[in-house]
Amino acid sequence: MIRLVHAVWMVILLWCGLWPGNGWTASSGGVEPVVRKAWQLDARERAWLADHPRIRLGDDFVWPPFVFMDEQGEFSGISAGYVAALSQRLGIAMEPVPGLTWAQVMEQVKIGQIDMLPAVVRSREREAFLHFTKPFISFPVVIATHADGVFVVGLEGLAGRQVGVVRSYITHELLAREFPAIHLVLFDKLAQGLEALENGRIEAVVDNLGAITYETRHLRLAHIKIAAPTPYRFELAMAVRKDWPELAALLDRGLEEMSSREKAAIENTWLAVQVYFGVDLQTMLSWGVPIGVASLLVIGVVGVWNRKLQRQIVERRRVQDELEAASALLIQEIDERRQIQDELQRERDNLADAKALAESANRAKSDFLAAMSHEIRTPMNVVLGMSEMLMDTGLTPQQRRFAQTMHQSGQALLGVINDVLDFSRIEAGRFTLVDMPFSPRRVLEETVRLMRLAAEEKGLAVQVSISPAIPEVVAGDDSRVRQVLINLLGNAIKFTASGGVEARLALNAEAPDSVVFSVIDTGIGITGEQIERIFEPFVQADGGITRRYGGTGLGLSICRRLVDMMGGRIWVESRVGEGSGFHFTLPVRAVDFPVPTTPSEVAPSVDEDPGLSVLLAEDVEENRILFEAYLQDSPHRLVMVEDGLEAVNRIQKQRFDVVVMDVQMPRMDGYTAIRRIREWERETDGTPLPIITLSAHAMEGELERCREAGGDVYLSKPIGKRVLLEALKRIVAQGRPKAE
Repeated sequence: MIRLVHAVWMVILLWCGLWPGNGWTASSGGVEPVVRKAWQLDARERAWLADHPRIRLGDDFVWPPFVFMDEQGEFSGISAGYVAALSQRLGIAMEPVPGLTWAQVMEQVKIGQIDMLPAVVRSREREAFLHFTKPFISFPVVIATHADGVFVVGLEGLAGRQVGVVRSYITHELLAREFPAIHLVLFDKLAQGLEALENGRIEAVVDNLGAITYETRHLRLAHIKIAAPTPYRFELAMAVRKDWPELAALLDRGLEEMSSREKAAIENTWLAVQVYFGVDLQTMLSWGVPIGVASLLVIGVVGVWNRKLQRQIVERRRVQDELEAASALLIQEIDERRQIQDELQRERDNLADAKALAESANRAKSDFLAAMSHEIRTPMNVVLGMSEMLMDTGLTPQQRRFAQTMHQSGQALLGVINDVLDFSRIEAGRFTLVDMPFSPRRVLEETVRLMRLAAEEKGLAVQVSISPAIPEVVAGDDSRVRQVLINLLGNAIKFTASGGVEARLALNAEAPDSVVFSVIDTGIGITGEQIERIFEPFVQADGGITRRYGGTGLGLSICRRLVDMMGGRIWVESRVGEGSGFHFTLPVRAVDFPVPTTPSEVAPSVDEDPGLSVLLAEDVEENRILFEAYLQDSPHRLVMVEDGLEAVNRIQKQRFDVVVMDVQMPRMDGYTAIRRIREWERETDGTPLPIITLSAHAMEGELERCREAGGDVYLSKPIGKRVLLEALKRIVAQGRPKAE
């Protein structure tokens, strides 16, 4: 009876394909093919295998689905399937050595305590102590992130972030060497890193796609996604200790002779679904049931297995479809992100081009204004100078009125030029402020004194009101404060036909660390709608203002920008027909330093100026005629040359008391000529000659250029007779002055 049962079971198992000799066998690494064809080895290979019947496998065995120990402590994974097939082919035992970390494995293989690594990535460092087979499986290295985590398109996007890798694995080596800006968080197992990512303790994990996919599904981690690819691939090979090249050659040969079907069976076992087949024949036979009952039982079991296998095949196909769909979505998302990056880069390039074009246009505008300033100021110097000289002659009342009108029109044109240049400098960000001690009281009084004559000519009363609480000395830019006051007082006088103008200075009640300047008039006034636009560039109260009173509409715009730059605020209060009040605040910082005295305050009085020998270097004939007229009734003696080179030659041959040097001349400009003169003085140990520089340029930096070249006094054209004579008088009174 027993024999009959055995016979029946053998027939059934052979029919089901489950008998060990029927082509498939169960192993700890999944379904493995059995080799039917003998492997032809030569005598040397057989001798080597006979001498090495036991191969020690080294790994940390915590890297599913490639190499790991299952819950029963059995060697499992893709590499286990390949090792089992090769072990059977070679007729040797390949036994894992568990309980070591990866770092310990790498150290022991170097000293011969480990013979073979079943799954490892080739690297230059490892080639020093290992022989590698050809890769038997390949996977891309990818970046995994939390589903709600950071947006990345590559490893560069992980700079500064917490990224998990397995300690001493090839990903650890690569990232530490090639991406030092990434903050690596080391784990002993990939599962630990993925659980940390799921819980939000790190921001990403970098490993191969197969391992991440397996562990994510095995651990049921629902919030992890594959975010981006990397330039790396895991090409897994087997590696043998350096002194056993024979075994590496045998393993390579064995891998080459494995059929595609065998390899697919091993890999699909772990990369799709895990199906463990096996029949405990000893147990089944020991049951001893009748043939009929046993047959029905086996058929039922086989049917269940078949249905289970079909479900697993369907599930595997579903998983494969999901992976393919996910890969397609990932590729699509990567393409979209690259398109966005390309668009952003194009936008950045366009902005950079636009910025460069704007800067070029701004430079061209500044250069144009500088050139126009020079070309206009040069003839304006002659017009204003000659009209001033003409008014000093015996004229009829009508002739004097004509000369005064011409002079005033020239001054108005000069004001327009100055406004345009100031506005251009402010727009270009080249307008600078100084921080020097000055007296706000003195600034207001001197400015009113300067403007009083114009007011009195119209019959207007001018009053000044200054609070006694105003600090005597503060720090700031007094020249810009004067500029704002001159503009406001000039407008008040211009637009007031009767009554008067009052200038006030008081502490700011709303901010004790600031003062308020006010200019009040009884003029035409401004409507509410016009007040809202009065400080905009090129805007005046109405179209008739320009025709009746003149001006560019830039003055108040410049005032507002100057006040803003000084940290204050400007506003206007006005009623049509009753007058206007312009007010601006100025932050003040009291200082202990005395206010610098003006040169006229310290210069000793001289009853009669001694005559000076003056050398004038000026290329424009009209200007030479004008300066000659300025000095014809003075005790000074004038010698004139037409360019800087001629000036240098004359100074080396003749002694002069002072040089008046225009800065823009043919052959040799004034600044170059001044440097040549200073060099000649140093070479000859001569006494430095006082040099006054003349410039029709009104752009920022001319005073600094004068000082850098060695000039003593800087005068900007147009230059009046009184200004020139005062400069010469100071040279007489003080000797060679300091640059100012």
